[in-house]
Amino acid sequence: VAGPKGVYICDECIEVCTEIIEDEFNESQDDDQGINLIKPKEMKAFLDDIVASYTDIMERKIGSLNYDLLVRDDNDYDISRVEENGLCDLVADAYRTIGDTQTSFLNAGSVRNNLEAGDVTYNSILNILPYSNDIVTAKVRGQMILDALEFGVRILPDITAGFPQVSGITFHVNKDIPSSVKVDDNNQFVSVEGDRRVTDVKIGG
Repeated sequence: VAGPKGVYICDECIEVCTEIIEDEFNESQDDDQGINLIKPKEMKAFLDDIVASYTDIMERKIGSLNYDLLVRDDNDYDISRVEENGLCDLVADAYRTIGDTQTSFLNAGSVRNNLEAGDVTYNSILNILPYSNDIVTAKVRGQMILDALEFGVRILPDITAGFPQVSGITFHVNKDIPSSVKVDDNNQFVSVEGDRRVTDVKIGG
């Protein structure tokens, strides 16, 4: 992650900006008007100045932790993508509170880094949730929840960013049952064709 004083600009954003600028710069070489385009390094410096202006806000303490909340273990294995996880539970609970809903779903891949013990700042939150995902609320049938859970655990025991971290729901997964989830050419859910791996689903359980 790029950015001064612990404030974050996504490296991918820098790369995209650089590619766009380089493409436009190359195109301008054939332009008789000689358009003066900002260079990639100048653009990065410009963005760094913007980010630096938010340093005080981003370093503001908003809470504290007495122990680490981990999504990756010491071997960098992403444990949140195969089982329930404390940090993901915290995020899913927050989403449910913000949305004022009975339940919430969070794909494990949304939470990218560990949250270490000590002061928690806005930067800490940006570090674990770097993507600008929207919170969407909807009324759904119970069958849709069952299908969503079944779809989310279909890859187990292999890891998947789509593993469902939830709030307000309890369920059991039998990994000994082969997944019978049918997907389309875009890997989107179609149906469950056989026995279900997910059982004992309880809302507010």
